[in-house]
Amino acid sequence: MLKPGWRNPHFYGRDDVLRLVDEVLLPTHGSGTKENQGALQTYAICGLGGVGKTELAREYAFSRQDRFDAVFWIEAEQTTQLSEGFAVIASQLGYNDSSDKDRVVSRNLTLEWLGNPVKRLNDKWCVSAADGGQPESNEASWLLVFNNADDLGLLQPFWPVSQRGSILITSRDPMAKQGRSGIGLEPFEPDEAAILLRRLTRVSDSPEARETSLALSRRLGGLPLAITQIAALVERLDMTLREFLDYFDQQTTIEKVAKMKPIMLQNHYKHSMFTVWALESLPPQALATLQVLSFLNPDSIGESLISPPSLCEPPIDFPTTTDDYVMARLDLIKTSLIKRNKTVSQLTLHRLVQDVVRAQMTEDKTIRVLEFTARLILDAWPTGFLRFDHNTATWNLSEELLPHILRLQDFYGKHQGAISSQLAKQSLAKLLLFAGW
Repeated sequence: MLKPGWRNPHFYGRDDVLRLVDEVLLPTHGSGTKENQGALQTYAICGLGGVGKTELAREYAFSRQDRFDAVFWIEAEQTTQLSEGFAVIASQLGYNDSSDKDRVVSRNLTLEWLGNPVKRLNDKWCVSAADGGQPESNEASWLLVFNNADDLGLLQPFWPVSQRGSILITSRDPMAKQGRSGIGLEPFEPDEAAILLRRLTRVSDSPEARETSLALSRRLGGLPLAITQIAALVERLDMTLREFLDYFDQQTTIEKVAKMKPIMLQNHYKHSMFTVWALESLPPQALATLQVLSFLNPDSIGESLISPPSLCEPPIDFPTTTDDYVMARLDLIKTSLIKRNKTVSQLTLHRLVQDVVRAQMTEDKTIRVLEFTARLILDAWPTGFLRFDHNTATWNLSEELLPHILRLQDFYGKHQGAISSQLAKQSLAKLLLFAGW
Protein backbone atom coordinates (compact mmCIF):
# COMPACT_ATOMS: atom_id res chain seq x y z
CA MET A 1 0.00 0.00 0.00
CA LEU A 2 1.74 3.12 -1.26
CA LYS A 3 1.33 6.76 -0.23
CA PRO A 4 -2.25 7.02 1.03
CA GLY A 5 -1.18 9.26 3.91
CA TRP A 6 -2.47 8.52 7.38
CA ARG A 7 -5.89 7.15 8.15
CA ASN A 8 -8.32 9.71 9.53
CA PRO A 9 -9.31 8.49 13.01
CA HIS A 10 -12.34 10.80 12.97
CA PHE A 11 -13.81 9.56 9.70
CA TYR A 12 -17.55 9.30 10.04
CA GLY A 13 -20.51 8.17 7.94
CA ARG A 14 -20.63 7.60 4.17
CA ASP A 15 -21.36 3.87 4.64
CA ASP A 16 -23.84 3.97 1.77
CA VAL A 17 -21.23 5.44 -0.58
CA LEU A 18 -18.59 2.91 0.50
CA ARG A 19 -21.01 0.12 -0.36
CA LEU A 20 -21.63 1.64 -3.79
CA VAL A 21 -17.88 1.70 -4.45
CA ASP A 22 -17.59 -1.89 -3.22
CA GLU A 23 -20.16 -3.07 -5.75
CA VAL A 24 -17.96 -1.84 -8.58
CA LEU A 25 -14.35 -2.07 -7.40
CA LEU A 26 -13.98 -5.01 -5.04
CA PRO A 27 -12.11 -7.86 -6.76
CA THR A 28 -13.03 -11.52 -6.69
CA HIS A 29 -9.92 -13.67 -6.81
CA GLY A 30 -7.98 -10.78 -8.25
CA SER A 31 -9.94 -10.52 -11.49
CA GLY A 32 -12.71 -7.97 -11.01
CA THR A 33 -16.20 -8.23 -9.62
CA LYS A 34 -18.36 -11.30 -10.01
CA GLU A 35 -20.43 -9.54 -12.64
CA ASN A 36 -17.40 -8.27 -14.55
CA GLN A 37 -14.72 -10.92 -14.32
CA GLY A 38 -11.50 -9.75 -15.90
CA ALA A 39 -12.65 -6.19 -16.66
CA LEU A 40 -11.05 -2.91 -15.60
CA GLN A 41 -13.41 -1.34 -13.07
CA THR A 42 -13.55 2.40 -12.41
CA TYR A 43 -15.51 4.61 -10.02
CA ALA A 44 -15.53 8.40 -9.69
CA ILE A 45 -16.30 10.46 -6.58
CA CYS A 46 -17.07 14.04 -7.60
CA GLY A 47 -18.09 17.14 -5.72
CA LEU A 48 -17.31 20.52 -4.23
CA GLY A 49 -13.95 21.10 -2.57
CA GLY A 50 -14.23 20.34 1.15
CA VAL A 51 -17.11 17.90 0.77
CA GLY A 52 -14.91 14.96 1.80
CA LYS A 53 -13.87 13.24 -1.45
CA THR A 54 -10.25 12.65 -0.45
CA GLU A 55 -11.15 11.46 3.06
CA LEU A 56 -13.68 9.05 1.62
CA ALA A 57 -11.15 7.64 -0.87
CA ARG A 58 -8.53 7.36 1.88
CA GLU A 59 -10.95 5.50 4.15
CA TYR A 60 -11.82 3.18 1.29
CA ALA A 61 -8.15 2.41 0.64
CA PHE A 62 -7.44 1.64 4.30
CA SER A 63 -10.63 -0.24 5.11
CA ARG A 64 -10.47 -2.41 1.96
CA GLN A 65 -6.72 -2.94 1.72
CA ASP A 66 -6.99 -6.60 2.68
CA ARG A 67 -9.13 -7.19 -0.42
CA PHE A 68 -6.36 -6.16 -2.80
CA ASP A 69 -2.79 -7.39 -3.27
CA ALA A 70 -1.63 -3.82 -3.94
CA VAL A 71 -3.08 -0.36 -3.33
CA PHE A 72 -1.49 2.65 -5.04
CA TRP A 73 -2.29 6.28 -4.17
CA ILE A 74 -1.44 8.96 -6.75
CA GLU A 75 -1.94 12.70 -6.34
CA ALA A 76 -3.27 13.78 -9.73
CA GLU A 77 -3.47 17.58 -9.65
CA GLN A 78 -0.40 18.01 -11.87
CA THR A 79 1.53 15.97 -14.43
CA THR A 80 4.65 16.10 -12.25
CA GLN A 81 2.76 14.45 -9.39
CA LEU A 82 1.48 11.72 -11.69
CA SER A 83 4.96 11.08 -13.09
CA GLU A 84 6.51 10.99 -9.64
CA GLY A 85 3.83 8.65 -8.35
CA PHE A 86 4.29 6.18 -11.21
CA ALA A 87 8.08 6.26 -10.74
CA VAL A 88 7.67 5.33 -7.07
CA ILE A 89 5.30 2.51 -7.98
CA ALA A 90 7.75 1.12 -10.54
CA SER A 91 10.55 1.19 -7.98
CA GLN A 92 8.48 -0.50 -5.30
CA LEU A 93 7.29 -3.17 -7.71
CA GLY A 94 10.88 -4.27 -8.09
CA TYR A 95 12.03 -2.61 -11.27
CA ASN A 96 15.54 -1.83 -10.03
CA ASP A 97 16.51 1.83 -9.93
CA SER A 98 13.48 2.75 -11.99
CA SER A 99 13.07 5.92 -9.95
CA ASP A 100 16.36 7.14 -11.36
CA LYS A 101 15.37 6.44 -14.94
CA ASP A 102 13.45 8.60 -17.32
CA ARG A 103 9.96 9.20 -15.96
CA VAL A 104 8.45 7.97 -19.23
CA VAL A 105 10.24 4.64 -18.77
CA SER A 106 8.98 4.38 -15.19
CA ARG A 107 5.46 5.17 -16.31
CA ASN A 108 5.60 2.53 -19.03
CA LEU A 109 6.96 -0.08 -16.62
CA THR A 110 4.15 0.61 -14.19
CA LEU A 111 1.53 0.51 -16.94
CA GLU A 112 2.99 -2.78 -18.14
CA TRP A 113 2.65 -4.26 -14.66
CA LEU A 114 -0.90 -2.94 -14.26
CA GLY A 115 -1.79 -4.66 -17.54
CA ASN A 116 -0.23 -7.93 -16.40
CA PRO A 117 -0.09 -7.73 -12.59
CA VAL A 118 1.99 -10.36 -10.81
CA LYS A 119 2.87 -10.79 -7.17
CA ARG A 120 6.45 -11.68 -8.02
CA LEU A 121 8.26 -10.56 -11.13
CA ASN A 122 9.41 -13.39 -13.44
CA ASP A 123 7.46 -16.02 -11.47
CA LYS A 124 4.49 -17.84 -12.93
CA TRP A 125 3.55 -19.34 -9.57
CA CYS A 126 4.07 -18.33 -5.97
CA VAL A 127 3.74 -20.42 -2.85
CA SER A 128 0.96 -19.85 -0.34
CA ALA A 129 1.76 -20.89 3.24
CA ALA A 130 -1.94 -20.74 4.09
CA ASP A 131 -2.55 -23.34 1.40
CA GLY A 132 -0.15 -25.85 2.88
CA GLY A 133 2.65 -24.83 0.59
CA GLN A 134 0.64 -25.49 -2.58
CA PRO A 135 1.37 -23.25 -5.56
CA GLU A 136 -1.17 -20.51 -6.26
CA SER A 137 -1.59 -18.12 -9.13
CA ASN A 138 0.93 -15.30 -9.28
CA GLU A 139 -1.74 -12.92 -10.61
CA ALA A 140 -2.27 -9.84 -8.41
CA SER A 141 -5.31 -7.67 -7.78
CA TRP A 142 -4.78 -3.93 -7.46
CA LEU A 143 -6.52 -0.66 -6.61
CA LEU A 144 -5.21 2.60 -8.08
CA VAL A 145 -6.47 5.89 -6.61
CA PHE A 146 -6.17 9.07 -8.66
CA ASN A 147 -6.78 11.76 -6.05
CA ASN A 148 -7.80 15.32 -6.97
CA ALA A 149 -7.94 14.63 -10.70
CA ASP A 150 -9.59 17.95 -11.47
CA ASP A 151 -8.01 18.19 -14.94
CA LEU A 152 -9.14 14.90 -16.44
CA GLY A 153 -6.98 15.34 -19.53
CA LEU A 154 -3.85 14.80 -17.44
CA LEU A 155 -4.85 11.20 -16.72
CA GLN A 156 -4.78 10.01 -20.32
CA PRO A 157 -1.05 9.14 -20.57
CA PHE A 158 -1.25 7.37 -17.20
CA TRP A 159 -4.43 5.39 -17.80
CA PRO A 160 -3.90 1.61 -17.69
CA VAL A 161 -4.69 -0.32 -20.85
CA SER A 162 -5.78 -3.34 -18.91
CA GLN A 163 -8.49 -5.95 -18.66
CA ARG A 164 -8.21 -6.14 -14.89
CA GLY A 165 -7.82 -3.96 -11.83
CA SER A 166 -9.77 -1.22 -10.03
CA ILE A 167 -9.43 2.56 -10.34
CA LEU A 168 -10.95 5.11 -7.95
CA ILE A 169 -10.99 8.77 -9.03
CA THR A 170 -11.73 11.84 -6.93
CA SER A 171 -12.43 15.03 -8.86
CA ARG A 172 -14.28 18.32 -8.66
CA ASP A 173 -15.26 17.93 -12.29
CA PRO A 174 -18.60 16.08 -12.59
CA MET A 175 -17.48 14.89 -16.04
CA ALA A 176 -15.30 12.34 -14.23
CA LYS A 177 -18.50 10.28 -13.89
CA GLN A 178 -19.07 10.33 -17.64
CA GLY A 179 -18.99 6.80 -19.06
CA ARG A 180 -18.29 5.12 -15.71
CA SER A 181 -19.89 4.45 -12.35
CA GLY A 182 -19.72 7.36 -9.94
CA ILE A 183 -21.45 9.66 -7.52
CA GLY A 184 -21.74 13.36 -6.88
CA LEU A 185 -20.86 13.55 -3.18
CA GLU A 186 -23.19 15.80 -1.19
CA PRO A 187 -22.60 17.52 2.17
CA PHE A 188 -23.87 15.76 5.27
CA GLU A 189 -27.48 16.04 6.30
CA PRO A 190 -27.86 18.30 9.38
CA ASP A 191 -28.24 15.39 11.80
CA GLU A 192 -25.15 13.62 10.43
CA ALA A 193 -23.09 16.81 10.55
CA ALA A 194 -24.21 17.46 14.13
CA ILE A 195 -23.06 13.99 15.21
CA LEU A 196 -19.66 14.57 13.59
CA LEU A 197 -19.35 17.96 15.31
CA ARG A 198 -20.12 16.46 18.72
CA ARG A 199 -17.60 13.66 18.14
CA LEU A 200 -14.85 16.07 17.13
CA THR A 201 -15.48 18.36 20.11
CA ARG A 202 -15.94 15.39 22.48
CA VAL A 203 -19.10 16.79 24.05
CA SER A 204 -21.81 14.75 25.69
CA ASP A 205 -24.90 13.66 23.81
CA SER A 206 -27.17 15.79 25.97
CA PRO A 207 -30.30 17.46 24.56
CA GLU A 208 -28.60 20.88 24.77
CA ALA A 209 -25.51 19.62 22.94
CA ARG A 210 -27.65 18.04 20.24
CA GLU A 211 -29.64 21.24 19.78
CA THR A 212 -26.54 23.47 19.64
CA SER A 213 -24.56 21.18 17.33
CA LEU A 214 -27.56 20.94 15.01
CA ALA A 215 -27.85 24.74 14.86
CA LEU A 216 -24.17 25.10 14.00
CA SER A 217 -24.32 22.29 11.44
CA ARG A 218 -27.19 23.98 9.65
CA ARG A 219 -25.24 27.23 9.53
CA LEU A 220 -22.35 25.37 7.91
CA GLY A 221 -24.51 23.57 5.37
CA GLY A 222 -23.21 20.14 6.40
CA LEU A 223 -19.85 20.68 4.68
CA PRO A 224 -17.33 18.27 6.31
CA LEU A 225 -14.38 20.68 5.99
CA ALA A 226 -16.39 23.43 7.68
CA ILE A 227 -17.51 21.07 10.45
CA THR A 228 -13.92 19.96 11.05
CA GLN A 229 -12.59 23.52 11.03
CA ILE A 230 -15.29 24.79 13.40
CA ALA A 231 -14.63 21.89 15.79
CA ALA A 232 -10.95 22.81 15.86
CA LEU A 233 -11.80 26.46 16.53
CA VAL A 234 -14.09 25.50 19.40
CA GLU A 235 -11.19 23.60 20.93
CA ARG A 236 -8.66 26.34 20.17
CA LEU A 237 -10.85 29.07 21.69
CA ASP A 238 -11.60 26.85 24.70
CA MET A 239 -15.34 27.29 24.29
CA THR A 240 -18.39 25.14 24.70
CA LEU A 241 -20.62 24.66 21.68
CA ARG A 242 -23.15 27.05 23.21
CA GLU A 243 -20.49 29.70 23.82
CA PHE A 244 -19.24 29.37 20.26
CA LEU A 245 -22.75 29.59 18.82
CA ASP A 246 -23.38 32.80 20.79
CA TYR A 247 -19.98 34.13 19.64
CA PHE A 248 -20.88 33.17 16.09
CA ASP A 249 -24.21 35.00 16.33
CA GLN A 250 -23.04 38.18 18.04
CA GLN A 251 -19.31 38.76 17.64
CA THR A 252 -18.06 37.21 14.42
CA THR A 253 -19.11 36.15 10.92
CA ILE A 254 -18.70 33.08 8.80
CA GLU A 255 -16.42 35.17 6.57
CA LYS A 256 -13.98 35.69 9.47
CA VAL A 257 -14.23 32.09 10.58
CA ALA A 258 -13.55 30.91 7.04
CA LYS A 259 -10.14 32.61 7.10
CA MET A 260 -9.05 30.87 10.30
CA LYS A 261 -7.01 27.70 10.11
CA PRO A 262 -6.14 26.23 13.51
CA ILE A 263 -2.68 24.73 13.88
CA MET A 264 -4.08 21.28 14.57
CA LEU A 265 -5.42 21.13 11.00
CA GLN A 266 -2.14 21.89 9.28
CA ASN A 267 -1.04 18.27 8.93
CA HIS A 268 -4.51 17.01 8.12
CA TYR A 269 -5.72 19.14 5.22
CA LYS A 270 -3.87 21.83 3.35
CA HIS A 271 -6.86 24.12 2.87
CA SER A 272 -9.19 26.22 4.99
CA MET A 273 -12.67 27.19 3.88
CA PHE A 274 -11.14 30.42 2.58
CA THR A 275 -8.64 28.70 0.28
CA VAL A 276 -10.25 25.39 -0.69
CA TRP A 277 -12.14 26.75 -3.71
CA ALA A 278 -9.15 28.65 -5.18
CA LEU A 279 -11.33 31.54 -6.30
CA GLU A 280 -8.31 33.57 -7.34
CA SER A 281 -7.54 31.03 -10.08
CA LEU A 282 -10.96 31.28 -11.71
CA PRO A 283 -11.15 33.02 -15.10
CA PRO A 284 -12.36 36.65 -14.64
CA GLN A 285 -15.78 36.12 -16.20
CA ALA A 286 -16.44 33.01 -14.12
CA LEU A 287 -15.49 34.88 -10.94
CA ALA A 288 -17.69 37.86 -11.85
CA THR A 289 -20.63 35.52 -12.45
CA LEU A 290 -20.02 33.80 -9.12
CA GLN A 291 -19.90 37.16 -7.35
CA VAL A 292 -23.37 38.04 -8.63
CA LEU A 293 -24.66 34.57 -7.68
CA SER A 294 -23.36 35.08 -4.14
CA PHE A 295 -26.05 37.72 -3.49
CA LEU A 296 -28.98 35.58 -4.64
CA ASN A 297 -30.95 32.82 -2.96
CA PRO A 298 -28.63 29.82 -3.52
CA ASP A 299 -31.31 27.13 -3.68
CA SER A 300 -32.84 28.11 -7.00
CA ILE A 301 -31.47 30.70 -9.45
CA GLY A 302 -33.18 30.86 -12.81
CA GLU A 303 -30.60 31.35 -15.53
CA SER A 304 -32.82 33.81 -17.36
CA LEU A 305 -32.16 36.17 -14.44
CA ILE A 306 -28.39 36.40 -14.96
CA SER A 307 -27.74 35.38 -18.54
CA PRO A 308 -27.14 38.24 -21.01
CA PRO A 309 -28.27 40.52 -22.43
CA SER A 310 -29.18 42.70 -19.45
CA LEU A 311 -30.77 46.12 -19.44
CA CYS A 312 -28.33 47.45 -16.85
CA GLU A 313 -24.59 48.04 -16.93
CA PRO A 314 -22.76 44.99 -15.53
CA PRO A 315 -19.71 44.92 -13.26
CA ILE A 316 -16.29 44.56 -14.85
CA ASP A 317 -15.74 41.10 -16.43
CA PHE A 318 -19.38 40.01 -16.09
CA PRO A 319 -20.23 38.11 -19.31
CA THR A 320 -22.21 40.21 -21.77
CA THR A 321 -22.69 37.65 -24.55
CA THR A 322 -24.29 34.22 -24.49
CA ASP A 323 -21.01 32.57 -25.51
CA ASP A 324 -19.11 34.25 -22.66
CA TYR A 325 -21.80 33.26 -20.20
CA VAL A 326 -21.78 29.62 -21.31
CA MET A 327 -17.99 29.43 -20.88
CA ALA A 328 -18.14 31.13 -17.46
CA ARG A 329 -20.84 28.71 -16.39
CA LEU A 330 -18.72 25.79 -17.61
CA ASP A 331 -15.74 26.94 -15.52
CA LEU A 332 -17.95 27.01 -12.41
CA ILE A 333 -19.53 23.64 -13.12
CA LYS A 334 -16.13 22.00 -13.71
CA THR A 335 -15.07 22.96 -10.19
CA SER A 336 -18.45 22.00 -8.68
CA LEU A 337 -18.87 25.55 -7.38
CA ILE A 338 -22.33 25.53 -8.94
CA LYS A 339 -24.74 22.84 -10.08
CA ARG A 340 -27.08 23.16 -13.02
CA ASN A 341 -30.50 21.62 -13.57
CA LYS A 342 -30.65 21.54 -17.35
CA THR A 343 -34.33 20.61 -17.43
CA VAL A 344 -35.49 23.85 -15.81
CA SER A 345 -32.36 25.99 -16.46
CA GLN A 346 -31.67 26.64 -12.78
CA LEU A 347 -28.44 26.97 -10.81
CA THR A 348 -27.71 26.11 -7.17
CA LEU A 349 -24.65 26.63 -4.99
CA HIS A 350 -23.56 26.14 -1.40
CA ARG A 351 -24.15 28.98 1.06
CA LEU A 352 -20.58 28.78 2.35
CA VAL A 353 -19.28 29.32 -1.17
CA GLN A 354 -21.36 32.49 -1.30
CA ASP A 355 -20.02 33.62 2.09
CA VAL A 356 -16.39 33.16 1.08
CA VAL A 357 -16.91 34.83 -2.32
CA ARG A 358 -18.39 37.91 -0.64
CA ALA A 359 -15.63 37.91 2.00
CA GLN A 360 -13.00 38.21 -0.72
CA MET A 361 -14.64 41.26 -2.31
CA THR A 362 -13.70 44.84 -1.47
CA GLU A 363 -16.39 47.15 -0.11
CA ASP A 364 -16.57 49.06 -3.41
CA LYS A 365 -16.91 45.84 -5.36
CA THR A 366 -19.58 44.57 -2.96
CA ILE A 367 -21.69 47.69 -3.40
CA ARG A 368 -21.42 47.64 -7.19
CA VAL A 369 -22.34 43.96 -7.46
CA LEU A 370 -25.16 44.42 -4.96
CA GLU A 371 -26.62 47.31 -6.97
CA PHE A 372 -26.27 45.38 -10.23
CA THR A 373 -28.01 42.33 -8.75
CA ALA A 374 -30.92 44.48 -7.60
CA ARG A 375 -31.27 45.90 -11.10
CA LEU A 376 -31.25 42.39 -12.58
CA ILE A 377 -34.17 41.36 -10.40
CA LEU A 378 -36.01 44.61 -11.06
CA ASP A 379 -35.63 44.18 -14.81
CA ALA A 380 -36.86 40.57 -14.53
CA TRP A 381 -40.03 41.46 -12.60
CA PRO A 382 -42.97 40.56 -14.87
CA THR A 383 -45.04 43.75 -14.33
CA GLY A 384 -44.29 47.44 -14.50
CA PHE A 385 -43.73 49.50 -11.37
CA LEU A 386 -46.95 50.19 -9.40
CA ARG A 387 -48.93 48.01 -11.82
CA PHE A 388 -50.29 45.53 -9.28
CA ASP A 389 -52.75 43.65 -11.46
CA HIS A 390 -54.32 40.27 -10.80
CA ASN A 391 -53.03 38.50 -13.88
CA THR A 392 -52.14 35.03 -12.56
CA ALA A 393 -49.85 34.39 -15.53
CA THR A 394 -47.18 36.49 -13.80
CA TRP A 395 -47.40 34.80 -10.43
CA ASN A 396 -44.97 31.95 -11.05
CA LEU A 397 -42.14 34.27 -12.08
CA SER A 398 -42.92 36.63 -9.19
CA GLU A 399 -42.73 33.70 -6.79
CA GLU A 400 -39.32 32.69 -8.19
CA LEU A 401 -37.96 36.21 -7.68
CA LEU A 402 -39.34 36.74 -4.15
CA PRO A 403 -36.57 34.77 -2.28
CA HIS A 404 -33.93 36.79 -4.11
CA ILE A 405 -35.54 40.07 -3.02
CA LEU A 406 -35.67 38.98 0.62
CA ARG A 407 -32.01 37.99 0.42
CA LEU A 408 -31.04 41.35 -1.06
CA GLN A 409 -32.93 43.11 1.72
CA ASP A 410 -30.52 41.61 4.27
CA PHE A 411 -27.45 42.70 2.31
CA TYR A 412 -28.78 46.23 1.81
CA GLY A 413 -29.27 46.43 5.57
CA LYS A 414 -25.66 45.40 6.24
CA HIS A 415 -24.19 47.83 3.72
CA GLN A 416 -26.66 50.71 3.81
CA GLY A 417 -24.05 53.11 5.20
CA ALA A 418 -21.87 52.60 2.13
CA ILE A 419 -24.65 52.87 -0.48
CA SER A 420 -24.69 56.42 -1.81
CA SER A 421 -26.48 55.93 -5.11
CA GLN A 422 -30.06 57.18 -5.10
CA LEU A 423 -30.79 54.83 -8.01
CA ALA A 424 -29.65 51.86 -5.93
CA LYS A 425 -31.87 52.88 -3.03
CA GLN A 426 -34.83 53.38 -5.36
CA SER A 427 -34.24 49.93 -6.86
CA LEU A 428 -34.51 48.30 -3.44
CA ALA A 429 -37.59 50.35 -2.57
CA LYS A 430 -39.29 49.20 -5.77
CA LEU A 431 -38.30 45.58 -5.12
CA LEU A 432 -39.73 45.73 -1.60
CA LEU A 433 -43.01 47.12 -2.95
CA PHE A 434 -43.15 44.25 -5.44
CA ALA A 435 -42.33 41.75 -2.68
CA GLY A 436 -45.05 43.22 -0.47
CA TRP A 437 -47.59 42.92 -3.27
